[in-house]
Amino acid sequence: AVEQAPPVEQAPAVEQAPPAEQAPAEQAQASAPVLLQFADGGLSEIPHIAQTQQALSTIIAAPALSEKLLSKAPFRFLFDVVAAVALSTQWCMPLIERYDGICPSNKDEKLRFMKVLVAIVSEAMGSQVDVNPVKCLCGQEPEKTNALLVALAHTSSVPKEQHFELARSGMRKVDVQMEEAWAASEAAKEERRRAEAQRIQEDNARRAEL
Repeated sequence: AVEQAPPVEQAPAVEQAPPAEQAPAEQAQASAPVLLQFADGGLSEIPHIAQTQQALSTIIAAPALSEKLLSKAPFRFLFDVVAAVALSTQWCMPLIERYDGICPSNKDEKLRFMKVLVAIVSEAMGSQVDVNPVKCLCGQEPEKTNALLVALAHTSSVPKEQHFELARSGMRKVDVQMEEAWAASEAAKEERRRAEAQRIQEDNARRAEL
């Protein structure tokens, strides 16, 4: 009879060491998204600014979303944020392309840009964003400007096939509004000129009677 080889003894299972516990600071860093590493001072303690930082920092890496800039956002900063979102997601790209990616310096064009931005975001949300573009430009009501930036971040996730049409729709709406406002302003100026000419004519007629 063929002798069977004795069974091979298995080595005892090696116990795995339990995972090392992370310190509280390390746990917070591991669980937090990769955000605000580029912003001066880190996450703001001001709620509406912190919300903006969290919403945008997962989309863009620059400009720096510092508390100082978000407390009274200059127009150049707002333009750069929108441009960065457009480059990252294509959202609002037609608006940036209208200016060839160059920040406008003309006051009227700055206002047009902000009005179009509000219109595009409002179109995507299905409701009007509660923000005054003029006050945005003046650095007033920063909590509403931040709400606009949060809405910009959230609406950047709309289906890409809708991006172009939503942007174009917002742009057309504002263009029509501004053209109508310009026409009304010119009509009012013309009416004032006619009234002034009439007044001068009547004054001359009275003098001629003396």
